[in-house]
Amino acid sequence: MASITEKAGTSSGKPGVEALLERFRAIIGLAPPTSHGTATTRFGNNIFVTSPAPSGGFIELQADVAHQVSRQGVLVDAILELKSVLNLQIGEAYQLFDLDKSQASRLRRQHRTLDAAHTAKVLRAMELTALATEVFGSEAAAAQWLKKPHPLLAGESPLQYAVSEFGTGKIKNILVAIRYGGVV
Repeated sequence: MASITEKAGTSSGKPGVEALLERFRAIIGLAPPTSHGTATTRFGNNIFVTSPAPSGGFIELQADVAHQVSRQGVLVDAILELKSVLNLQIGEAYQLFDLDKSQASRLRRQHRTLDAAHTAKVLRAMELTALATEVFGSEAAAAQWLKKPHPLLAGESPLQYAVSEFGTGKIKNILVAIRYGGVV
């Protein structure tokens, strides 16, 4: 699988995915990749150097980087970016991440980050949005699929089902089956 920190275009070559990855990298504070595809990102005292995975793979946030981002937290702006990409109402976006409007407003006004649990949900949603964009070819098609209730997910939408890492894994399996064919 390719990394969300890999050189834009290495995994799919689709401009929509490249632009989406750039926006997600910027919003969570990841360094852009160099011309060689590597990126160096610092979180506290930790420095992560990531390199591109073989082309043709899926996009994912590398575990060590995701762990550090989760611990550091992301700003509420990350939810607002997902709201925009997924064409959600503000209330829907906050509900998706179990955040009420007053709490989100307070965090945003004070420039405070989300806690680890909320940040992990945001990262999972970003990862799934990038994967779905790669599979379906556009942000609009990905957003439609991610918001539509799915029969393999007990009638929930993929975004609703992704509240846990287990649910996210199942959605990734469905996306792999859609992309390459196969059984879920």
